[in-house]
This record gives sequence, structure tokens and C-alpha cells, in this order.
Amino acid sequence: MDEQYQRVDPEVLVSYLKAQRWNAVATWRGTTVWERGSESDQVLLPQEPHSPSGRKLLSRAVGDIAVIEDRPVSTLLAELAQPRADTQRFRLLPATPSGTIPLSHGRKAIEAIYQVLRDGARTAFEGPSLFHRERPNEAVGTLLDRVQLCLTEPGSYVFATKICEPPSTSEDSPANLLAELAPEPEGPSDHQVAVDLQAAVVKAHGVATTLAENGRIPNPAEQGVSGNLCKALSDLGGEDRNRPFDIAFTWGFGHARQPVSVPLHFTDRMAAELLTFGTRLERLSRTGPAVVRGRVISLHIEELTKRRRIQIKGVASREDDQEELTLWVFIAEEDFELAVAAHRDNRNVRVEGEIVHENGGYRMHLGRNRFIASA
Repeated sequence: MDEQYQRVDPEVLVSYLKAQRWNAVATWRGTTVWERGSESDQVLLPQEPHSPSGRKLLSRAVGDIAVIEDRPVSTLLAELAQPRADTQRFRLLPATPSGTIPLSHGRKAIEAIYQVLRDGARTAFEGPSLFHRERPNEAVGTLLDRVQLCLTEPGSYVFATKICEPPSTSEDSPANLLAELAPEPEGPSDHQVAVDLQAAVVKAHGVATTLAENGRIPNPAEQGVSGNLCKALSDLGGEDRNRPFDIAFTWGFGHARQPVSVPLHFTDRMAAELLTFGTRLERLSRTGPAVVRGRVISLHIEELTKRRRIQIKGVASREDDQEELTLWVFIAEEDFELAVAAHRDNRNVRVEGEIVHENGGYRMHLGRNRFIASA
């Protein structure tokens, strides 16, 4: 622990205090006086922190800050060592005594957390998809190799992971000079991936809330979540996906901009609904031949290409099953006029063709005489 105190960067500690709304209010005998408010205890930071006496005072200040903020000093030291680390905190609530972790349950929990991070990161690196069927690309694997699993915390199952950006180097260091000659890295930063992960989990939470309250959700393919992430989140509900859990996101104080942290509670019903919804998205993501029957709910002519497309809400029939969906269908000009009439008269239509994955969504392209409107 003494060695960890010695490694504290004085400038990082000042940045931390500012991020936590501490204020420098005075100077006294070679120190700067910091406080969180008029009622809080004060902390003294040395103005010459690299002298022997300054290092001792700095170490004492770290301990005082931990006491005032009512947090373990080891946690504070870890945060100061990684000021740009973003943390994801998972609190699981299984039907076992609080604070105990049976090995089999712990393994399942770690696997579920890994899948949540993986499937959330895929959206950041690969773009949105109803269901990712292929293996993750190399960038996702490289990110997961950098994710750290923190020590467990008291209070049922509490796990935390950290997405840590690589440490910066000084401007004149050889590593930094070589980095300037290297091409710019492609893809989002680790911090952006963590931000996108929270956004994806928030969307999934909204879907699960709606399903738990209403039993259904309109246009499931247009909710902006992947089936993979929904199924991974449901696994946090235990073996039977019927236990509640919490997820919280916190951001490294070293980032210039930090999104609002949104703690999320998933009920037991929400965990079960996510499994069902994720499985449905998996079915909806299937491509190939299908017959779609339903009503035309929207018509559109693209301004540049003049291509005609209609949106049908109905049922897609495949060889082995049927699924409710809403689908954009590109059709010939003469069939577009029939679609306009069917839309106006609220008549059923039937289309037959290949469902394909295109531009992050699913479409059907029809040749002539593949569009039929009921009489």
C-alpha cells in the first residue's frame, strides 16, 4: 500500500478533486487547502509534492480524502492509478445467502458479463444489427483483452469491470514519437465503446420495461437493440432468467466529457422478457425466401434514385415458421400504383421474394408481378 501511495501523481489527484467538486479555498504554510463545502473536513495538499515531506503529506491527503468520501482507500488509489478507466458495475440478486457465491453461479455470472460487454461492443465496432451471426471482428477481441475484472464487493453478487484506455505517453518519449508516424487507429476509442455500451443497455432496458408492462412492443425490429445483447442481459438473471439485477456505469474522471451515468434495475420479469425478445429478433434477422402478407402502412419514392418502396406490416411465412414483422419492400413502378390504391382502400397485400440484410436493416426487392393486392 505504501508503494501505491508513492505512485500517486499530484496533478492527477488535483484533477480528481476538481471532478469530485472539491474546491481550493486557501493556502497555509506551503500547502493548498481543499474542501467539498463549508461543513466538510479540509484536506491539505503540498505545494512542493515531490520533496520528501511533500510526498508524506500527499500520502496522508489520499487517506484523508478516502475517509471524508467514505470509501476504501484501495478503491481511491485504484481510481487515481487509472483516471481514464470506465467502470461497469453488475449487481446480481440470486436466491442464495447474500455475500456468498457458489462456484457454478459465479462462473455463469462471469460468462454473462463477458457476453454483455462483447455484444455491446459489437454495435460500436460493427454497426447495428438485429442479430450478429458471425464471429466478432478482431477489434472486439482486442478490446475484451484489455477489459479488467475488478475484485468482488460485499452485498450479494457484485462484479465490476473496467474498460481502460492505454496510458498516454509524454510528448517527447520515443513511444510517442513513433506513434506520431503510425497511421491513425481505426474505429471508436475505448471510452466511446463504453459510452455506446451504456446506450445499448439503456435501449434494452427500455424494451424490457415496455414488454414487462404491456406484454408486447410495436415494430420489434426497429427498437435499435440486438438480439445477442438482449439474450446476454437475460443471462444475468440466473440459470432460469428469473432473477432481478442492476447495472451501473461510472466514468473515469480523466475524460474531458462524461455522459450522464444511468443506474438501471432489471426486474425478474424483465430478465425473462429479454430472452424471449432476443430469440424473436434472432428469428426476424433470418434472410432468404419468404411470403409476406399484411397492410401497406407507408409509401416512399427516393428523391435521387426514384426507387419506389413500401412498408408492409404483417406476417412473413417461411418454410418452417411464421413471424410478425414490419418490412420495407422495393417494388416496380407499376406495382407502386397498386400499392397506393391498396393503402388508400386499406386492403391486404401479398409479396413474395428474398429478404436481405441491407444498410443495417432488412429489405425485400421485388421484380414485376410479385406484388398482389386483394380485391
